[in-house]
Amino acid sequence: SVQEYNTIYDVLKSRGWKETDAETDWHIFWTDKDWIHGTFDKMHLDPHQHVNHFLNHYELTRKDLLVKNMKRMRRQCEKDGKSEEASKYNVCPITFVVPQEYN
Repeated sequence: SVQEYNTIYDVLKSRGWKETDAETDWHIFWTDKDWIHGTFDKMHLDPHQHVNHFLNHYELTRKDLLVKNMKRMRRQCEKDGKSEEASKYNVCPITFVVPQEYN
């Protein structure tokens, strides 16, 4: 038999967290990205509430877009005269989007 493991769920349960059906009384909402696109902009989160995805998450989770955003931030820091802060964004290796790089 195949047993499913949900590590996040197991850890939260082991620390005393409880599942709820409440619409607004919760701390962590574990969801899929489709829910974020359809619902997130229409709701208000209290300071103690957290969701496992955020809009445009792929801007950080895709390596090519992460590099693009890191370069953008470095350029902005340089433009603002913050060269020491800009140097902290020089941590990304060369990235490629194949086959787009060859078009």
